[in-house]
Amino acid sequence: MKAKNERASPKGTVQSAHLYGQAQAVIASGVNSTARTPRPGWSPYPFFIDHGKGSRIFDVDGKEFIDYLLRLGPIPLGHRPEQVTKVVSDFVSQRGAVFALPVAAEIELARKIIDAVPSVEQVHLANPGTEAVLYAVRLARA
Repeated sequence: MKAKNERASPKGTVQSAHLYGQAQAVIASGVNSTARTPRPGWSPYPFFIDHGKGSRIFDVDGKEFIDYLLRLGPIPLGHRPEQVTKVVSDFVSQRGAVFALPVAAEIELARKIIDAVPSVEQVHLANPGTEAVLYAVRLARA
């Protein structure tokens, strides 16, 4: 009998089983997040995702699922929304992806955020969530 929170891996997930075996040889626990391990219920292994489109995800065995996990955070536009994907792709192909120095587009983005939220006077953009939390804690302590 399965535990109440146990999520069975879909039947016929041969490629996921194979990839999980390979991952266990080079990644601690076989996955890079404890939420994906068999312990919280992905039994006997998590299924591996090939791609996503809109509200759907597709595993490496070609099975289609509604993505209720939403990458463990909000993605209100779904996976790869066409308009956003095109704008990002065009920008990256013309300008590059990420720089370690400031770019003028940061000023434009900051102004748009300030205009959209009346109580905001300045913003501080952060790259990873950890950096954002670090700045929030420093601000709170100040």
